[in-house]
Amino acid sequence: MLGEFETVEAAYAAADQHSLEVLSQAGEWVTVEHLVAYVDDVGQLQVCSECTHVGPPEDLESCREWLSRLPGRHGALP
Repeated sequence: MLGEFETVEAAYAAADQHSLEVLSQAGEWVTVEHLVAYVDDVGQLQVCSECTHVGPPEDLESCREWLSRLPGRHGALP
């Protein structure tokens, strides 16, 4: 899935939404991987890889909350 986003946080939000869609379609725990590439404040290309196991499918809101705490997210824990 390729996309252009205003911020890195928006790219991660789109990745999280995609993960939840895959989870709901599969109806079981899934493994998802995303690559987020961006140019940082000093002009260097940064590539972040994320591979995670998401579920259970019957509790999408808890999955959404858990994803939002991963590194790079707006609500990430320190």
